[in-house]
Amino acid sequence: MTPRKCSSWCPPQKAILSQEAYGKFLNSLSVIVDKGVKEINLLESVELKDRMKRVAEYYMRGRNTVQGEMTILSHELLRKPEEVNGKLQIQEYALAWCVELLMSYIIIIDDIEDGAKTRCGKPCWHLLPEVGNLAMNDASMLRSFIMELLKQNFEDSTYVQFSKLFNQAFFTCNVGQYMDAVASRNRDYDTFTMEHYKKIASYKYAYYSSKFPILAALILSKKINKDSCQNVDRIFGDIGIWSQINNDFTDFFDDDTRTGKTGSDIQAGKCTWLAVMALQLSNETQRREFHACYGSWEPAKVERIRTLYEDLKLTDLYFREERSTYRRVVEKIRKLPADATPCPDFFQIVLDKYYPNVSCECIRPRLVGDAPPFDAMAARSQLLRAVYNNQQVRKLHELKKKERPGVARLREVLDDRLQEIKKAKTWKHERVLTSPQDTKVKVKGAEGDFLNFCANNYLGLSNHPEVVEAAREGLKKYGAGLSSVRFICGTQVIHKELEQRLSEFHGREDTILYGSCFDANAGLFESMLTPEDAVFSDALNHASIIDGIRLCKAQKFRYPHRDLNELEHLLAHSEARQKLIVTDGVFSMDGTVAPIKGLRDLADKYRALLAVDDSHATGFFGDTGRGTEEYCGVMGAADIICSTLGKAVSGAAGGYTTGPKELITLLRNVSRPYLFSNAPPPPVVAASIKSLDLVENSSELRRRLRENTSAFRTGLQTAGLTVAGDEHPICPVMVGEAPLAVDLAAGMLERGIYVVAFSYPVVPKGGARVRVQLSAAHTPEDVKRAVNAFAEVARSVGVVKS
Repeated sequence: MTPRKCSSWCPPQKAILSQEAYGKFLNSLSVIVDKGVKEINLLESVELKDRMKRVAEYYMRGRNTVQGEMTILSHELLRKPEEVNGKLQIQEYALAWCVELLMSYIIIIDDIEDGAKTRCGKPCWHLLPEVGNLAMNDASMLRSFIMELLKQNFEDSTYVQFSKLFNQAFFTCNVGQYMDAVASRNRDYDTFTMEHYKKIASYKYAYYSSKFPILAALILSKKINKDSCQNVDRIFGDIGIWSQINNDFTDFFDDDTRTGKTGSDIQAGKCTWLAVMALQLSNETQRREFHACYGSWEPAKVERIRTLYEDLKLTDLYFREERSTYRRVVEKIRKLPADATPCPDFFQIVLDKYYPNVSCECIRPRLVGDAPPFDAMAARSQLLRAVYNNQQVRKLHELKKKERPGVARLREVLDDRLQEIKKAKTWKHERVLTSPQDTKVKVKGAEGDFLNFCANNYLGLSNHPEVVEAAREGLKKYGAGLSSVRFICGTQVIHKELEQRLSEFHGREDTILYGSCFDANAGLFESMLTPEDAVFSDALNHASIIDGIRLCKAQKFRYPHRDLNELEHLLAHSEARQKLIVTDGVFSMDGTVAPIKGLRDLADKYRALLAVDDSHATGFFGDTGRGTEEYCGVMGAADIICSTLGKAVSGAAGGYTTGPKELITLLRNVSRPYLFSNAPPPPVVAASIKSLDLVENSSELRRRLRENTSAFRTGLQTAGLTVAGDEHPICPVMVGEAPLAVDLAAGMLERGIYVVAFSYPVVPKGGARVRVQLSAAHTPEDVKRAVNAFAEVARSVGVVKS
């Protein structure tokens, strides 16, 4: 099977020791092993001595020796300014090789349990003709040999300390091996949770890979005590888990020549970070595919799992995890007192050895003389153009002579980014309307009217005559705009009137207006949350929520879509001062509704706040249009609501946040989108007030919208099409394959019905769809025409079999 390649990734190059120091360390192996074998009286025959030597050295050649080198580096750092030489250096090397021999012991057992065939470019130990069933016995001998080496090289008191440390490492690794084997054997993927994974990792590899070498160095340097052990545990716990994640990631990308073993975690059915994240992020179709293929040696099934990992962008998640761990550990190091043992500088040096790829990037201050970011970007751009686009590189001398060099470079860089967008098929084509937004629109370059089934114009108010007239009156009475932010001279009586009306509409204490709901979300989290707080966000939340959360300094957690169990796990383990759960009320790509009651129950149980973005619900969802909480039968469930005035309510523009008075007052004083953006224009405010009048004074528009939605969903299901969503006017017509979705949308457009296809990466692979949005302004005839057209086109393109 062709291994996965990733042009932007390679395994971390852990150059821990200098070339000279590494050479001396490597050359000491045979000396230490020979001396050890010679001094063990129980190894009486030449055959036993040779076998013991071969077992000890078999896996030492051809693999990296990170933990042994880290033991040496840590010891020498702890000894400074004392020089390490003579007998002390021999002891240092002996200890480092004992650390590495422990890994050989683990590898022998691991290869037997995994059924591996090769390791480090050679047959696994248990597959050698002269070994076979004796492999486990050889592993036990190797464990005893390690203890004998320690006894030979260290005085009694130090040996006792090492004995306890190594026995702890043996026991911890064996427990981890057992947990790993059980998870792989049982294939119960419901247990593949992040909590379970981290438990396995903390035993199997995390302790050995990170804490163990440092603790060994502390003993050798005679600086081991309760405080130093606690510091190591506190700082290196996260690094150990990341080391296991890095191993999982390496296993996914590399082939046998680099991992040194045949097979992979996919074929072995291991509980890996990649598997856990895939299960968390997958939709139902992807989860079924995972269950059907994971743990199989069939090449096609292995390839399907690899493709699933790529579809879910687990590479990007890995890089974020890598950087997040680095930052988290750096923050812990900074909190150590200057006189801590080991000292903060020690931890930072060791950390950067574990993270050579991360620490050299812009997470830490860029060194003087380093190339500026644009140089690297331009080089990457040229490489991508040469490799992928097969286009001639544009030279600077080919540009206009008077163009500034900076602009020329910008063009070159952005040209490549634009080409990447086109290759990814995420290019946005804008059709230009030559008419007002309505159920029937005119499109530039096309003849006739199109029935519009892709706008957020749920109540048909975008071009409602009363709303248009109110906007005209607002323009006449209050002008086109304020030319000012609100707190200077940008607040008019109609702004305060609209805020009051929205507070009353939602039954909240106060409301603040923004230029858009995107701005409302951008201004919320940064204003109210600090590093002592935590925010818990649904995996499918809108981009405005995602970007808003990025701006704040709170602890950030993402739970799988509508997964209350995983959310409760995250809440239960959080010690944050304030906990904020945030969700879309209705998810725009799927038409699914958030489990508001369950979220409210969890918020009450764990003393959390609940914030809901109700942009696709306000004004039309629920009996009186109060949104998702009314639809779910739990009015008042949300502590904070962010919503828009650009969809059902007027359709013009604007957004707002409504909630506790103290919060709204804080936002007026510190929310940057509010403080540094012009006030919403008077015509928009006036149109929104009139729209609220129409929403509150009549239920007719909502009734028609519900009838249209029901008729459309029923009609398509009768025609054999699948419509996703929860009784919402967002009606995704599920197709599966991207080309079919494109053909279906194109066929509808030919019949005068304006709908849009969505496919990967906007939606998951295999989840391509044509999204339809109903409006109260659609007539029954409009809906019937759309249903008939879908049925006809679906048959013609093969979505529905005749």
